[in-house]
Amino acid sequence: ADIWALGATFYCFVFNELPFWDSDNCENEYSIIEYILHNEVEIPEGIRQIVPDDQFSEVIKTNPCAVSSSLIDLMMAMLNKDPSKRASLNDILECPLLKE
Repeated sequence: ADIWALGATFYCFVFNELPFWDSDNCENEYSIIEYILHNEVEIPEGIRQIVPDDQFSEVIKTNPCAVSSSLIDLMMAMLNKDPSKRASLNDILECPLLKE
């Protein structure tokens, strides 16, 4: 659960919104839990471009809404609802973004 919570926090830092949120369906903590259990994480609509890592440093200069593909992969792995498939701490430390 700690990796999942870290993934949710990471998502908030990157996208400035919660990963599991629907203002029409999340009125209290119980409805938020239900929403998390029955919905998948989505990348916000404002993200227009997911860029391969080797092109990211150039693209970000002209498109501030671009996001690295490794970043998306890492967040989705951290937010996997199945603990057996969720990223481990070692997986996170091996992410190319963290090695640069």
